[in-house]
Amino acid sequence: NTGGWLYFLPLALVDRAGRLAHANPRLCEMIGRPLADLVGQDFYALYPSAEDRRFIDDRLRRFDEAYEGEFHLPSSDGRRVPIIVSGRPLDCGPLPAELRLLTILDISRQKQAEERATEQYQTIATLSKRVNEPGVAEPVIQQQGADRIVVQLPGVQDTARAKEILGRTATLEVRLVDEESYRTGNVALGSDV
Repeated sequence: NTGGWLYFLPLALVDRAGRLAHANPRLCEMIGRPLADLVGQDFYALYPSAEDRRFIDDRLRRFDEAYEGEFHLPSSDGRRVPIIVSGRPLDCGPLPAELRLLTILDISRQKQAEERATEQYQTIATLSKRVNEPGVAEPVIQQQGADRIVVQLPGVQDTARAKEILGRTATLEVRLVDEESYRTGNVALGSDV
């Protein structure tokens, strides 16, 4: 069955005036709106912001050109669902296309992961600025797993000093480093280096 994938991929047909001519069940489900509320709907009614309307105007002016990029769908609960939309005019032979096929990919999870990664890298950058000061010999700051950052401050033996360097806004676990074992690689079983 070659058409089975059509249900899983949100699809829509849009006419040259910017009206939704068709939406498949997956698209309706994705934005929480029944098909009857969408078909015949003017895109401008779905997107009230001026920025969104400029985007729609631009896409309608270039109706006959293929397009792929990020946008969002307005859901019935007011959320903006981030998407990648790919639009192509339907090939109608020698006549100009009157409908445009839109395929839509929900990238909500990717955007959430991107936000988490951005937050973590901002934290690493902030910590790097704090520890790159005189008296700290080659500090090491690295991500460990999805939600931890490890900071090593060679040469800093005083935990109060380490906390002072890093600040008090984050949770800090301090362990003494056996620098000799670290350099030689000879670590006793069960030890932290």
